[in-house]
Amino acid sequence: MKLSEVISLISNPTVAEAYTTNSEIMDLALTFRGAEERFDFELLQNEPNPFTGTTQIGYVIPSSGEVILSMFDLTGKQLFNQTLSGVKGMNRVEISKDQIGAQGMVYYQIQFQGYTATKKMLIL
Repeated sequence: MKLSEVISLISNPTVAEAYTTNSEIMDLALTFRGAEERFDFELLQNEPNPFTGTTQIGYVIPSSGEVILSMFDLTGKQLFNQTLSGVKGMNRVEISKDQIGAQGMVYYQIQFQGYTATKKMLIL
């Protein structure tokens, strides 16, 4: 059992508050060191955008695992597909214009354990 799950502050029967040396009321809260960080699935905007040579695509995943990165033109034709090994938290992958083989507006998409997100980028 985690300590953070069994200890809390309540204001019953007395108010949970702290005081400064000047008798000012301060908020009172508990924080626990070493608490596990929680990450939500998120696809970030590529940087730079637009780009001419290479760009970086960032994404956040809640646990380590296989991520599929795909790119499509405006008609839906797949231009690029790569399987990546993502780690829990923030990840970045660098992609070159030559790997995509297209110019103009392109959609990029990541898939991870039932999650899917899509964004647009511009290749000059």
